[in-house]
Amino acid sequence: MERPDVVRPLGHIEMYSSSRHALGLYRGIANACQYVVPAQALRSGSGSLKAVVESALARTILRLGSLRVGIIDEDTNKPCFTHIPSINLHDIIEWTVVKQGGGSSDLESELLRVIENRLDQAWCDMHLRPPWKLIVVEDSRRSAGGKDPVVLEMVFAAHHAISDGKSTALLHAVLLEELNRASEPPSTLRDHVLSFHDSPVLAPTQEELVKFNISWSFLFRCLWDEFGPAWLKSQVPDRPWTGKAIALAPNGLNLRCVTIPSDVVQLVLTACRSHSTTFTALLHALVLCSLSARAPANVATAFSSSTAISLQPFARLPPGVNMDLSKFMTDMNTAMSHKFGAQVVAELRGVEPGASKENLVWRSAEALRAEIQRRLDTLPDDDITGLLAWVGDWRKHWLALIGKPRDDTWSVSNIGSNRYNGGSGGDAEGWRIQRSIFTQPAMVAGPAFAVNVSGVDGGVITLTLNWQEGIVEAGLIEGIAGDLQAWFKHFKQTQTFGGFRGCSS
Repeated sequence: MERPDVVRPLGHIEMYSSSRHALGLYRGIANACQYVVPAQALRSGSGSLKAVVESALARTILRLGSLRVGIIDEDTNKPCFTHIPSINLHDIIEWTVVKQGGGSSDLESELLRVIENRLDQAWCDMHLRPPWKLIVVEDSRRSAGGKDPVVLEMVFAAHHAISDGKSTALLHAVLLEELNRASEPPSTLRDHVLSFHDSPVLAPTQEELVKFNISWSFLFRCLWDEFGPAWLKSQVPDRPWTGKAIALAPNGLNLRCVTIPSDVVQLVLTACRSHSTTFTALLHALVLCSLSARAPANVATAFSSSTAISLQPFARLPPGVNMDLSKFMTDMNTAMSHKFGAQVVAELRGVEPGASKENLVWRSAEALRAEIQRRLDTLPDDDITGLLAWVGDWRKHWLALIGKPRDDTWSVSNIGSNRYNGGSGGDAEGWRIQRSIFTQPAMVAGPAFAVNVSGVDGGVITLTLNWQEGIVEAGLIEGIAGDLQAWFKHFKQTQTFGGFRGCSS
């Protein structure tokens, strides 16, 4: 078989992502946006609903080069992006219709099932087709044949090497623009096959865009942590509880969803500003509060979490390169860790049942915000992603982690509240997005569970909690999700988180 044309080798963070996929450790990310369009707008247009979506997606693919690359040699230390000359959109778009009549819960349940199913699968034949899909979940009770607005859940699922969380939001923003253009299908789309004459243009690699400055002291600490003999290292105080050790199986994904209504979002954001903190930091503090009450005190004496950080604000184009990076999909991120020692956890557990932990939560959130800000002020200096080039064999690296404790109990990935206006200036007669749900797969070599955050500007914020089957008890995560939902509901009524009655403290 003829070898595909290479666009460029994967960068170090892209290789980090592809190596996890090759071993089944992390199979992709997903962002499901709820699209709404008045039925009248569709009837006044041309073509069926499926044809409208297909045409808009085709034009989106032409605008975003990362959507038309494949990956070869993923199981080696030299993977490459390749040029895919054509895409059959029937292979890329999946369509499912929810026919139950039980209300919005049916649609959400089906949506979560679709996401779990897709993120449980590896991307196959990446030398022939790009590793992403658009899965459309349609509510049959609100279809184009009636008078009510048409509601579609569109799930963009992708290999992490071609898209990070921020880029999933870019995909939906561009797709929304194209749906509102009501343009004709591209001339190169024939019988559902979209062809490309030229190789796609991709953004430079993260290491080309971000100038990492690594000090000798930071390098030495990293090498010591990785290779230093255990008998010479001091014992780690307050070793965090992080669920069961890293294991390849079972690796099924579990998802739970929490929705924060738009009116509550505004109240919470105002409260965060008054307490000199952010929503991300507050979320860490609330998860810590719930987990401290629900995890068994005899084994879980301390915890550790991490915050995902986008490196896009630190990107600078190399000399001679002229492009608008905001219009390119990228994989550019790092993370920082937070430690919650035995004293902090014991203090949370020491509050009387039903009593208020309000001050403790806001104090923790303020401290976390300051911690995150200090890290942002020093980036991109002494960042671990600046050392990825030192990993000579990613397969060996990952397999060496099997059976070892996880670094963190949980992680928070917040892709922000995105402005989705479709280029229509908020025109109520056009397509609009009213909800975004971002999530990750089972993180086999990652934290015990993750909390993912996505919102629509001026609208709801959605949290998903994802975890690998068997790593933590389902009841524990369901309890945390229940606490979060109850606390935000209580906040709407009182502008406080109250007595934290959701916890069994």
